[in-house]
Parts: sequence; C-alpha cells; structure tokens
Amino acid sequence: MNAKQKKGSLVVDNHQQTSVEGLYAVGDIVSWLNQLCVAESQAAIAATAIHNRFEVIS
Repeated sequence: MNAKQKKGSLVVDNHQQTSVEGLYAVGDIVSWLNQLCVAESQAAIAATAIHNRFEVIS
C-alpha cells in the first residue's frame, strides 16, 4: 500500500484515515509526539470514524 508520507510519518485526515481508503493509522507512525495519551486519543477518533463508516454501509 502506498499511503502518503511526510518526513517518515503517515499523513492522516481528521479521522485518522490515510490516503489509502479504509486504512487508518494512529500513534508513533503518524505523530512525532510519542505519548500514550496521544495514541489513545487518535485511536478513539479512528474507532469512531470506522464505526460511523460501517453504519453508512449497513
């Protein structure tokens, strides 16, 4: 998969989705701020986006 990168990190949108449709990324791979609380927050955002995406599909 060729997800867009910038300075060694994956580029994500406001929902943590990469440039590859359906691929979400969180934590150290998307942020230089390597803190657990940041990764947890990003994971919550991604999980909500994925959940909402499945509601639309269903």
